[in-house]
Amino acid sequence: MKRSLDVKHLVAVVIPGNWGFFPYGWVEKEKKLLNDIGIKAIGTGRMPDPIFARSYVWFEYIKEGLKGAGVCNSGKRVILIGTSTGSLAVMNFVKDCSDAELPLAIVLMNTYPSPQSVKPKFPLSILRPLLVKVEEMGMYFPIDYKRLRKVPITVIASSDDDEFISKEDTDWMIHNLQPRVYIDSNMITHCSYEGGHDSIIENHLKSVNGLLISCLKTYGVTGL
Repeated sequence: MKRSLDVKHLVAVVIPGNWGFFPYGWVEKEKKLLNDIGIKAIGTGRMPDPIFARSYVWFEYIKEGLKGAGVCNSGKRVILIGTSTGSLAVMNFVKDCSDAELPLAIVLMNTYPSPQSVKPKFPLSILRPLLVKVEEMGMYFPIDYKRLRKVPITVIASSDDDEFISKEDTDWMIHNLQPRVYIDSNMITHCSYEGGHDSIIENHLKSVNGLLISCLKTYGVTGL
């Protein structure tokens, strides 16, 4: 059944990865791209607890951001956009939020299914035990795929030469989300881009947003 939802009722939260010693500039760029098409976007380039990115800290940050944006009990629908650890925060929010808070769409860039998925190439490979430990401290795993499949729209974007995450791990994520493609109006789409771990946020945000917009239009969002 065709829905009707005006773009002015959408709010997007943009979530960067961890290790943000300095603010990530791409967050402001993405917010502007979304604002330019009528989607109110919030988010910061430097998250609280920026190194360990503990899930309960980032969950509360997202909740408070949505509250500040006037989403609660307003009829507005939420889009969550995250890269790397930010994508884990998106999935954690979906797992722990109520059915009434379930987002309309999630965008997962350079996402991965477990702490052991972090397999940096040389010379960063010597730091792998530390990086895996930091991922474990975030407490984002295991991922609740059954819960994620309840989100109407999912966009997954990966890099074909990611220096941290293998293609096999990306394929694992797609495999676990794919069973509900275009079933009960749930949509999932995947795109892969040339370059390394940061290539999407540096060079391909417009393309990823294009996929999101296409899905939103198919869902019935007007005004885009």
